[in-house]
Amino acid sequence: MPQLPGHTLRPTTAALLALLNTALFSGASAAEEDASDDFYDLSLQQLLVTEVEVGSFFKEKIEDVGSTVSLVTRDEWRKRGSKSVTQAVSHIPGIHQNTHSDLENVVVRGYQTATSYTGVLILVDNIPLNSYTFSSATQRVGLLDSYEQIEVIKGPGSTLYGSDAFSGLMSLKTWDSDKDISEYGLEYGNFGDYGATLKHSQGIGEKLRASINIVAQGVDDEEREYDYLGLDDQLGSEELENHRNTNSIIAKLSYENTKLMVYSHHLNSRGGGFGFNFVPLTSDGNQVDRHTDMDLFSLTHNQPINGTGEIVFKAYHWESESFADYGLQAGPIGDNGSVNIDQEEIRSGGDIKYLYNNKEDLKFVAGLTYEEIESGDQASFGQPASYGNNTRIVKSALFNADYTFAEGKAKVIVGGRFDTFNDIDEDHFSPRLGFNYYYNDNNTFKALYGNSFRAPNIQEISGLTGSVIGGGKELKPENNDTYELIHIYQDKQFSLNSTIFFSVFEDAINLSETVPLQYINSEESESWGVEVESKYKRGQFSYYGSVSYVDSYVKEPEKDSSFYEGFPDWLINYGLDYSAKQWPVDFSIYNTHRYGAKTLDNSDSINVEEGKSISPYVRTDFVTTYYMGDRSDNNTLYFQVRNLFDRDNYISGNLGSYEGRKEPSLNAVIGFRYSM
Repeated sequence: MPQLPGHTLRPTTAALLALLNTALFSGASAAEEDASDDFYDLSLQQLLVTEVEVGSFFKEKIEDVGSTVSLVTRDEWRKRGSKSVTQAVSHIPGIHQNTHSDLENVVVRGYQTATSYTGVLILVDNIPLNSYTFSSATQRVGLLDSYEQIEVIKGPGSTLYGSDAFSGLMSLKTWDSDKDISEYGLEYGNFGDYGATLKHSQGIGEKLRASINIVAQGVDDEEREYDYLGLDDQLGSEELENHRNTNSIIAKLSYENTKLMVYSHHLNSRGGGFGFNFVPLTSDGNQVDRHTDMDLFSLTHNQPINGTGEIVFKAYHWESESFADYGLQAGPIGDNGSVNIDQEEIRSGGDIKYLYNNKEDLKFVAGLTYEEIESGDQASFGQPASYGNNTRIVKSALFNADYTFAEGKAKVIVGGRFDTFNDIDEDHFSPRLGFNYYYNDNNTFKALYGNSFRAPNIQEISGLTGSVIGGGKELKPENNDTYELIHIYQDKQFSLNSTIFFSVFEDAINLSETVPLQYINSEESESWGVEVESKYKRGQFSYYGSVSYVDSYVKEPEKDSSFYEGFPDWLINYGLDYSAKQWPVDFSIYNTHRYGAKTLDNSDSINVEEGKSISPYVRTDFVTTYYMGDRSDNNTLYFQVRNLFDRDNYISGNLGSYEGRKEPSLNAVIGFRYSM
C-alpha cells in the first residue's frame, strides 16, 4: 500500500493552538453541577431542543421558521449509535445517505445523479465549506463528536446562504461551553475501529474564555464488498480494503462578544473506488487512497444596539489540500497506471449583518457578503488541470423579515438575496415567501415558497483537460423552485410534523450526449413527496418514527427512463428508547428501511436491466447506556451494535455502481464518556 503524506499543521495554526492549550489547562476547576428535575417526569417539550438559528439567523422555535427544518442533537445521535455526520441525519424524512466513490454524502428529496454530491451546503459555525472545484464539502465535514447539534434545512436555502444551498443545507454547531468543564471519551470496536475525544473549556479572569476540542477516529478494516461493472458489461463483486484515520482539532478564544476559532481537520483513508463500467477491476484496481488537510480561522463579533438590534461581523479564511490516488490500473494513465487528483483551494470571506427584533411583531435581517475562492494548483490524470489557478469573487446582499399580526395568530415571511459572480455571465436573485398560521397552542400550519440555485463550479466552467469541454461563462446556475405545505402538532407527550412538497429543477448542468463531451444546461426535473415525523414520550418510554415518499423524475428532455437512479421511493425509520427506573441504564433500538431504489437507466455502454429494483435496505441498531451518576451528567459506559442482525445491505452509489457499496457486517463498539 502506498504511503500517503503526513499531516503538518501550519506554523500559525500550531502557535495559536499552543497558546490556547496553555491558557486552558492553567487553573482548571471542576464543572458546576446543575440541579435537574426528575427525568421520568419531564415532558416531551421539556426534553426536546426546539430552537434553531439556521432558518433566519435568529433563535426560533421550529414551528416559527420559514423553512422545513430538522434538528439533531448530540444526545439523539448517541442513542442511535451514529458515527458520522451523514449517519446522524439519515433518519430525517426525505434525506438519503449515499456514496460517491469512497465518500459518504446525503441526497435530499430525490435529486440523486452522477453529480449528486453537489447541491447540499455544509456550514460549520455558519462558515461555508463547499469547494469551488467540485461544489461539495464531503472531505472537510469533520468528525461527529466535534459538534453539539446539526440544524438541517430540506429544500431551498439560497435566500439566506446563496449558492450550493440548492436542495438543502446542514449547519454544524461546534462544541462550546460557558462553564469550566472537561470531557473525555474512548471507544473500540470489532473492526479495529476506535475513537478518542478530549474537550475542555476554561474561564480566564472575568471575561476571557478558552476551549479546545480534540477528536480522533479511525477503523482498521471494515471488510466491505463492492459491486462493479467490468469492460464486458458484466456484474462483478470484490472485497476491498476500507480503513481510515481522521482527527479534528477546534480551539476557541472568546472575550465578551468576540470569538476567535481555529479548526484543523485531517483525513487519511483507503476505500473502494468508483465502479466505473469502463475501468476493469484488478486485484488492487478499484481502490482510492485519499489524504486531506484543512486549516480554518474565523473571527466573529456581535455588537448589541439599543436592546432591539445587533450587528454581527464575521471574517474567515480556510485552506484545503487534497490528494487522491485512484488505483484503477486502467493503462498508461498518470503514475504507474493510476489516476491521481491533486486539489488545493483557498476560501476567504466576510459578512456583516444587522439583526432587528422589537420583541413584539417584527424581526428582520439585512446583510452584505464578500468572498474570494481560489482553486489553486490542480492536477488530474498526472497533468495540470485546466480548472486550476482560478478565482471566483462573490458579492451578495440579503434581506429577510417576518411580521406577526392578527393578535399573534399569523405571520408573513418575505426575503431575497442577490448574488453576483465574476466568472459567469448570469447573476442570481433568490426570493422567499412564507405564511404561518397558528391555529391554537398545539397546531401550526405553514405555506412556503423558496428559490435556490447552484452556480457552476470551475470544473464545469473550464472542463477537464483532454476529455470534457467546459461550459464557459455562459453556463447558467442550476435553479430550483420549491413549494411546501406543512402542519406541526405538539403537546406535552406527542409531536407530529407533516410536509407536502413540490419542486421544479431547471437548467441542470450535465454532460452532453454527443462527442466531444461538454458541460451544458440540459434538463428540467420535478420532485414531489410527503414527509411525516413523530415523537412520543410516556414515562420511561420514548418513541421516534419517520416516513417519506419521494417521486423525482426528469421531465425534459424525454428519455426512455425518467427516474433518478439510486434514490429510494420510501424512507422509513423508527425506534424506541427505554430508561429503566430500577437501574441507571437506557436501552435504545432503531430501525432503518429503504425501498424502491432503481438501477441507473440503460445506455449503449452498460448492459443493465433498465429500472431494475435495488435490494431493500433494512438495518437494526442497538445501544445500551449505563450512567455512572445522574442522567444529566456525561459520565457513561455504552455498548453499541450497528446492523444487529448482520444483514447484507448496500448504500446506493451514484457513479455507475450497480447495487452500491456494501455496508459493514455486524459492528459492535464499547466505550465510555466522562466529564468533570
